[in-house]
Amino acid sequence: MEREPVELYMVLGNEHFFWPLDAPPVYLMDLLGKPYFMHSLEYLMSLFFIKKIVFIYANDNWNSSIRKALEGRVYADISFEFTNSLSFDNIVSIIMSLRDERNKILSYSAYIPLHLLDVSIFKKNHFILSEDSDKKVAHLFLCAEEKIDISNISHSNHMSTFLPSYPWDFLKILKDTIKKKITSARIKETAKISNFAKVIGPCWIDENVKIYENAIIKGPAYIGKNTIIGNNVLVRESSIEKNSIIGANMEVARSWLGIRSETHSGYIGDSIFANKVHVGAGFITGNVRLDRRIVKAKWKNKKIGTGLKKFGTIIGSNTEIGIHSGTMPGVLIGKSVKVGPGTLIFDNVPDNITIYAKQQIITKNSSFS
Repeated sequence: MEREPVELYMVLGNEHFFWPLDAPPVYLMDLLGKPYFMHSLEYLMSLFFIKKIVFIYANDNWNSSIRKALEGRVYADISFEFTNSLSFDNIVSIIMSLRDERNKILSYSAYIPLHLLDVSIFKKNHFILSEDSDKKVAHLFLCAEEKIDISNISHSNHMSTFLPSYPWDFLKILKDTIKKKITSARIKETAKISNFAKVIGPCWIDENVKIYENAIIKGPAYIGKNTIIGNNVLVRESSIEKNSIIGANMEVARSWLGIRSETHSGYIGDSIFANKVHVGAGFITGNVRLDRRIVKAKWKNKKIGTGLKKFGTIIGSNTEIGIHSGTMPGVLIGKSVKVGPGTLIFDNVPDNITIYAKQQIITKNSSFS
């Protein structure tokens, strides 16, 4: 049976809603080697015959990046609509002005927490709003007179329906995505893996990856193009994007490291690095509270529960962290931050800040007589 044509409207929220994952915005960060929003898009295209895709956005800075990500990957009519405000009213107006009456509509409100939508003018006779009572996020707008069967879209089927409210929600998206997509081993011919290294379980090892002696990659896991995995490294249940360096004696667990991440020895657990984050030797993320309770994070000057018992840190792009430093569970570090050596971070750090621990050095004459 031939599927009916559907128009897809993807709403890309303002990137600063997920600080510090906002340069580039998180929907353009690579996950398993492709921009995150492409996973959602490809999933929806597998369910429906999508004839036209319209991206609705409120920030023009990343327009060219979205277009580049789509090249050669999506075969449908694609257009972009800019709006000064992502209010519910504006979204509905754009959809109704562009729609083809012959096609059904699927408007996927990706990356917009429900509390950011102005639903005061919501009209039930035109659209149905499906929301998650726990996360308070808008899932789908559906044209009521032409309902689309969305029974196949569920939390159990794919991560694309888990729409985030906070930046740490992307840790769950990471876990769901690698578990559902990486189900077998894929190792590119150009990858060079030492005979003394181990690749265990379902792992994707991309082009020109180098894995040195005694390293262990335990699936599900993804190692991006041109990435170097040093001696004695352990990577498990993680996605390490292209052109990264994971130095000797580092463990990376259940984490998402962006393009050009650079690390040395230490431990990174349940954490997210945006692009171009560098951490020095001896860097450690605390990811579990001593009392084993839910980790809290500061969000808009309030401590809130993350729903996670394991949550390390989220670090914005272009941040540099010195040797023998660390983070307490649930800390958010902004973009272009410099953290001095020997510094333990207890609280969120804003963008463009230099922070370091002031140490007192005491020198005494030694006497052995």
